[in-house]
Amino acid sequence: MSDTSAYPQYDLHRSVILDLGALCHVGNTRSKFNSFTPATNSEVLYAGDNVIPIKGHGNYRVVIQLDGHSRLIKLANTAYVLSFHYSVASLRIFNTKGVF
Repeated sequence: MSDTSAYPQYDLHRSVILDLGALCHVGNTRSKFNSFTPATNSEVLYAGDNVIPIKGHGNYRVVIQLDGHSRLIKLANTAYVLSFHYSVASLRIFNTKGVF
């Protein structure tokens, strides 16, 4: 099933939101993963009271705009969750890597 046929598209569907509380990066578009390993053992992600299945993990490609230039970055070990309305970049992970 393609990314677009399973869930309706939203204005923010192609966006990546920097999340202060996220414990992991989450990507919602399979085609943006340049490496991918299917999930095992019924992996899930908790979002509020919701338990959401993780389809797999991999490196997720994100294009950012910085000073009028586009730059491609890689979010390593990103969870693939097709049902997320937008992708999530974890500020906590960036902080542990010295990015911010």
